[in-house]
Amino acid sequence: MLKNKKKYLSLLYILFTVGVIVVIGFMDRDNIGNIWKAFSSVNINWLLASFASMIVFWLTDSFTLKYATGNIQKRHSFISMLKVGMIGQYYSALTPFATGGQPVQVYYLRKIGVPVSKSTTVLVFKFIAWQMVVCCFAACSMIVNYNLIATEMPQILAFIYIGLIINIGVVSVVAMVMINKELLIKVASFFINKLAKIHLIKDPEKSYLSANAYFTDINESITVMYEHKLKALNILIVSLVQFLSLMAVTYFIYRSLGLSDRTLTQLVMLQAVLYMTVSFVPIPGASLASEASFRIFFGAAFPAGLLFVSMLIWRAITYYSNILIGVLIVLWDSLKNSPKKAEPVK
Repeated sequence: MLKNKKKYLSLLYILFTVGVIVVIGFMDRDNIGNIWKAFSSVNINWLLASFASMIVFWLTDSFTLKYATGNIQKRHSFISMLKVGMIGQYYSALTPFATGGQPVQVYYLRKIGVPVSKSTTVLVFKFIAWQMVVCCFAACSMIVNYNLIATEMPQILAFIYIGLIINIGVVSVVAMVMINKELLIKVASFFINKLAKIHLIKDPEKSYLSANAYFTDINESITVMYEHKLKALNILIVSLVQFLSLMAVTYFIYRSLGLSDRTLTQLVMLQAVLYMTVSFVPIPGASLASEASFRIFFGAAFPAGLLFVSMLIWRAITYYSNILIGVLIVLWDSLKNSPKKAEPVK
């Protein structure tokens, strides 16, 4: 009941943020006319390309899950991994820092015969590959576009630095686990004790055990990556394709609105920096922060009359579609596996 309550509260929060965005948008009367005008003149082929790019994101995510699982456990069908992947996207969309996806995926992987220890290793392995791609590509994009960002959006520069530091920090933790796991545990224990003294952590022993388990999972995943170097490289390549397909959605929306001044490379790079900036906002889906950042990052690329429309389409495709499709799969799976009522004895 508690889990269902949290899920419903997350859905209510998302509906609230949607309402806030719509109200803010419609407070400007010009947006009302621009929405209908934009949708009536949208290029369907480019809009379909944006959906196709999102589908590539889902398929590559499921492929990575199947490929990584197949290395350490009996092979499963792509459809089953697609279901697990989409359910993970759904729960990630409903939880702060997207933390709800992995535990649920462990549960569903166990249902199809993947042991918890193995599925945890696979998901941490997959997360490490994704984080390395995000960090490297976004950092390079930041360097290439630094003058543009510093000139056109100086108000968000501090948040970009924070996002960059956090992402580099996550990758650094992985590197530290490889170099000296025991030292990292000691550092974590030091901060846990300090936070416990100021009552920010209620149960330091539990936090210490969680940190130790997390570092152990990372260590085991790195060991698997080291034992399967070529396959680890393949997962990195597929993760890069997955990341680029998600970043490219903005470009296809841009073209669907009849715009062509900016190149695919320019918009993908800007989108990568945006993703890095808001990826660790502690709100489900980084709601409100993502929408506000989109308007800042792409305010110069999209005409003022089309900026709000493009943001709505972008969020619908890259975020709300995860929730819509994910909840349908969760409901379908629940109905499929629900116990059948016994027939009355005649």
